Amino acid sequence: MSKNNVILIILLLILVVALFVIRFTSDTREKRVRFFDINPEKISQIEIVSARDTLVVSHDGIEWSIEYPFYFQIAENRLDSFFDQVLSVETSSMPVALSEESFASYQLTDDRGTKLNFYDSHDKLLDSVLIGRSGRSAFARRSDDNRVFQLMDNISFIVSPRLNAWRNHQIVGFPAVVIENIEVIYQLNHYNITATDSLWHFSDDNHAFSIPDNNNALRQALNKIENMNAHGFKDFEYEEYAAILAEPQLLLKIRTVDGKETNLTFAYTDEENFVVQRDNMTDHLFVIDAETVDLFTKSPQHFQ
Repeated sequence: MSKNNVILIILLLILVVALFVIRFTSDTREKRVRFFDINPEKISQIEIVSARDTLVVSHDGIEWSIEYPFYFQIAENRLDSFFDQVLSVETSSMPVALSEESFASYQLTDDRGTKLNFYDSHDKLLDSVLIGRSGRSAFARRSDDNRVFQLMDNISFIVSPRLNAWRNHQIVGFPAVVIENIEVIYQLNHYNITATDSLWHFSDDNHAFSIPDNNNALRQALNKIENMNAHGFKDFEYEEYAAILAEPQLLLKIRTVDGKETNLTFAYTDEENFVVQRDNMTDHLFVIDAETVDLFTKSPQHFQ
């Protein structure tokens, strides 16, 4: 064998070995990875922005609340879903697109996507991301990055900045064990339901009796007071409803064992809806259905 052939064989062997080493030491395979790399405990403010709405929620060191467009209690289940499903969402390590021209196809432009900005307690920006949707899939990119990633879960509905999806809809939530007395005033009657050591007691101008344990009217009333939710709101519209709230169809006064009293005023609007004022709140009124009012405007016989 000639010297040149030997050299050629050696070079080929070196090339084969090099290719073998490159193939098995470099991993170009697709992997599932978490899209967000943020410690949830460091997040103190989340800003969610779309072309139509802006929502800001923040943590004051004790609890989360809505800060913009106005202060309001936050819906805990919505916040839990955001932290559990959004921050943990996975994607492929391989982007589906790399160019700015692809943004529109995945609704990842500033006017079509939903932007998420995360800040810490010192207002330092932790991450800025755009979430878009195409078909049934969600896509994401960082504000300063052209790479587009497909998310493994469609989180687009969770990151919506729609206010009603984030605000707490509960009007009152008193368990029966903390209630001392319920005073009900409506056109046909004025009665009290009072907690005693054993049974609840009904009283009005003409009746006084203990309510049986299995009474359906009492059970429904107590269940509603434990979890009374609005299906809508009237924000900063008190003046429009002040006249009808002055002549309500129902007044509900709930006194708890700590001596505090909560007053609910129900006034009929239209389409079987009632507007509800809690105590002296005027910035935010609640909207509730007629079925709730029916639970309390019952005759004494329903409680016997």
